[in-house]
Amino acid sequence: MTNETNHLDITLLGKEYRVACPPDEHDALLSAVAYVDEKMRDIAEKPEAGLPSVSPSWRR
Repeated sequence: MTNETNHLDITLLGKEYRVACPPDEHDALLSAVAYVDEKMRDIAEKPEAGLPSVSPSWRR
């Protein structure tokens, strides 16, 4: 097994990240990333009163 298989490239709000992840957990991590990305986009588009908004840099 090479070291490369222990990494996974993910995208959150249009920004790419490389994270360490065992191959047998890739699917679970990608599922979690999709969920978090969706929730972060919801927050960025509809900030609640009194809460800081997330910068919508992914729209650029």
